Amino acid sequence: MSDARDVLVVDDDVAIAALVADCLSDEGYTVHIAYTGTGALDAIHTHTPDLVLLDIMMPGMTGDVLLGHLRAHGFADLPIIMMSAASHLSRFSLTGATAQLTKPFNIEELIDCVNRHWQRQ
Repeated sequence: MSDARDVLVVDDDVAIAALVADCLSDEGYTVHIAYTGTGALDAIHTHTPDLVLLDIMMPGMTGDVLLGHLRAHGFADLPIIMMSAASHLSRFSLTGATAQLTKPFNIEELIDCVNRHWQRQ
């Protein structure tokens, strides 16, 4: 892990992505945002982050498909925290996810989950 603590937030909801990015930026993380699965792939191949926060329910490539793709194509060790409403979590295979955040989550829960990741490193 680098000292920069780069995080990629992937969520098609612009408001949620901005809120998560603002909160993590305030905590000292360098945050990048992608609004689609393909945008996330491009971002990850351009500059691999230290951690990905990934929404499940997105149009086009869903988060679980992106998770599976990343795990199968050279990003097996990239920490990925999945985010979704509780009703969506049971419909998807999250095999390979580092952790899960159930929406709606509060800001403290988000920050705690991300910070715990770095404390384990």
